[in-house]
Amino acid sequence: MKKFVSLLLALALCLGLGGAALATTATEDLFRPQVWFGDWADDYELINWDYYDDVGALGLILGFRSEPEAAMQLFLAYADRLSEDGSLQEMSRLKYESDYGEYDQEACFTYMGRSNVGSVTSLLGGTPCELTIDQVWLDDGYPRIVIAWGEGFPMEIDLDEIDILSADVEPVSDPSAPAAETVSGPVIPDAWAFFNEEITHEDKNIDNGTQVLFMFDSDHAAAAYEYADLLQNGGFGLTLTGMLSREQDRSIPSGTYYYIFDYPDAAQIEDYFNGNYRHGAVTLKINDWPDYGWCEVAIQFSDDLTVADTGDRCSVTGLADHKEALAGPMGGKGPRTGDADYTMRVGESLRLDCPRKFGANTEQFRWAVDEGADLVSLEGEISASATVTAKAPGRVVVSVVYDHSYDTTDVLTGNDTYGFAAPTYYFIIEITN
Repeated sequence: MKKFVSLLLALALCLGLGGAALATTATEDLFRPQVWFGDWADDYELINWDYYDDVGALGLILGFRSEPEAAMQLFLAYADRLSEDGSLQEMSRLKYESDYGEYDQEACFTYMGRSNVGSVTSLLGGTPCELTIDQVWLDDGYPRIVIAWGEGFPMEIDLDEIDILSADVEPVSDPSAPAAETVSGPVIPDAWAFFNEEITHEDKNIDNGTQVLFMFDSDHAAAAYEYADLLQNGGFGLTLTGMLSREQDRSIPSGTYYYIFDYPDAAQIEDYFNGNYRHGAVTLKINDWPDYGWCEVAIQFSDDLTVADTGDRCSVTGLADHKEALAGPMGGKGPRTGDADYTMRVGESLRLDCPRKFGANTEQFRWAVDEGADLVSLEGEISASATVTAKAPGRVVVSVVYDHSYDTTDVLTGNDTYGFAAPTYYFIIEITN
């Protein structure tokens, strides 16, 4: 207890938390997050929250408007206090690098009070435990405190108390934005319109719904997280029931971020992620892989939701396609557009190299001429490099699908396993006489 009081005094001095934070030393408040984090709501500005109830697991996601250092101390205050409670034994504490520095953190605990408490899998490290707390940063610039616990754990949640603490954040209106469509019934925002109509996408039918796939330059990945925030806080009636992540390469801020949303009475779609089948009205998967040079956004939504241009637009502009795509229910621009990557003359040859992942275990390459096939000849269709020879002037688009496997770790079991990816890269060529 002495250590904890000293920590709170340090927080009050360094961060200006005020004396109210000292009220959270009681054990009965330790398992009541609305009391614990309510004492900091004014200092940290609790801007949003979500509660999820999954099979065998419960959770609370609290969003704060805070600087990285302050959010780190908020996490440490709660994690340290949990570790001092006699009913808990701390199993692990991890820290991960993010765009904001080493601020993604996690602490996992075993509950010593009862034996019939279910276990959960931690968000970052994949550790099975009875209670886990994570502090994660998304690209909207705000930290989340994520608490998850197994069924039977004595966590007491009062959603009304949390709702009172959370500030109502009104979206900033843009007078130049197009007017929202008038659509009756449940709606999902048109992601193509939200991405400023700058990138194409590929759609396909799935059981009870539709899948929409975007792929754009990794430098603009923040656009994907803005769309995730729109689904959570845009007032469309969607409830976040799960948020998962999977690290691809811990040496850089690269990973997959997965969101599951529900909507009352909407037909459920089924998706597979991290070794389990997931169900919801909407799933959003963001493959944020700067090591590949692109960001992939996969949206799956129920047939009971109607795609509509809600007038919302992301702040990121200049998105560049990394995948030829077809038009579908979320708009679409048709063929790939953009400036030429290469210029060549009739009769000249050009070698194109497929971007490859270092240390890949298996590799397959599939080259094709997607536009202007009568203007060039192509050699090396199944090789790492292909040669294009110009036959006539015009515009040509060449693509390569890079199908490969690589070593990775299963975040659920910690065992070594294999990952698979098949990105498509495009090359635009202008041919002159």
